[in-house]
Amino acid sequence: IPRNYIQYKNAFNENICKNLPSHSLFDCKVTFIGGIPHDIAPVQQLSSEEISALKKHLNEFLRNGFIRKSHSCISHPIKFKRMKDGELQVCVDFKKYENNLAKMDSNLPTIPIIYENLRGASVFTRINIKSAFN
Repeated sequence: IPRNYIQYKNAFNENICKNLPSHSLFDCKVTFIGGIPHDIAPVQQLSSEEISALKKHLNEFLRNGFIRKSHSCISHPIKFKRMKDGELQVCVDFKKYENNLAKMDSNLPTIPIIYENLRGASVFTRINIKSAFN
């Protein structure tokens, strides 16, 4: 880790991203407009490589407590992205329900505000937060 970034060394610690943070005031409740949708998508046809990547992803997320087994009536398509090391990364496509979600008040900055704050910046890093937002 470069000396300039030593104070942020925990951001590079792979063990930290294996746990969810404790519940707090900032937890978000997902609320659907008009109630929970009841449409189950057909099962996607996957290659053996994709099935293997999906099993690995699900097992890791179950083990780390990021997900739990469910019999939900909601389903989302998945996509795969090939990483630089050749592994497939699982990406869940949540776009299907975006317009059905109730808007929530948040203190988080909007994308235009983030762009405005970046104006004039000269140092950027590329971050892959270990699929935590997937």
